Amino acid sequence: QSLGTVMLAVRCRILSFTKTKNPTALRRLMSTKSEPPTEYAKKAVETLRNNMASNPRPAKTKLRGVVFDMDGTLTIHGAIDFVGLRNAVGAPQGQGILEWVSELDADEKLEKMEIIDRFEVEGVERQEIQPGLLEMWTTCTSELKIPTGILTRNSTAALMHFKEKYLRDHDVSQLVSRDFTPPKPAPDPLAHICSTWNFDPAEVLMVGDYVDDLLTGQQAGCHTALLLNSRNEWYADAADHSVESLEQLRQLLLKW
Repeated sequence: QSLGTVMLAVRCRILSFTKTKNPTALRRLMSTKSEPPTEYAKKAVETLRNNMASNPRPAKTKLRGVVFDMDGTLTIHGAIDFVGLRNAVGAPQGQGILEWVSELDADEKLEKMEIIDRFEVEGVERQEIQPGLLEMWTTCTSELKIPTGILTRNSTAALMHFKEKYLRDHDVSQLVSRDFTPPKPAPDPLAHICSTWNFDPAEVLMVGDYVDDLLTGQQAGCHTALLLNSRNEWYADAADHSVESLEQLRQLLLKW
């Protein structure tokens, strides 16, 4: 195919997405930034796939609660520069930034956490919510009448800022930040939420956009849903469900 033919096809796809008024699909189509998978992500996806092959996933029972990741799931990806953050603290590839920092001595740990806090504050200022967030939240709490939670590796301050700015008038049953240790991808914080609700983990759905969300959900015994983007589509098979938007997720919850 000639370059002109290819460009015409792309323009037609863009026009089609524009007419459907699907900003999420359009944003994904227009995005040209493709980050290669990190060694950490590759290892995590291998673990997820091996676990799915060797252990049966929880049966699809009545859905009683939904837990969401925050950055990149409830907000549009990119507010926090995670590549720049990793470089700034000097964390090696193949290991979680928080996990690496936790192994440092007290003085160095304090120094690195100050850098992390600075990046998160800057991210909060650039934060934008995902399209369809409020409609989906209303469906959960008012229509389906199930509790919701937010589980993030972000700070408590950033989590509370998000809640007060975007979900002030909406019920959020559980707000869990990295202050709960060990944080995601350990199953502990999600297991804590399930226990607090007195729900079997198989009755809870964990929604996120990164391998950490799938790992914590899978290891806790919950169902998992991956919000697709150009950086995670290659491991959509590592989740129990995958959706392209929060509206698609809302429809999934309604049909559960």
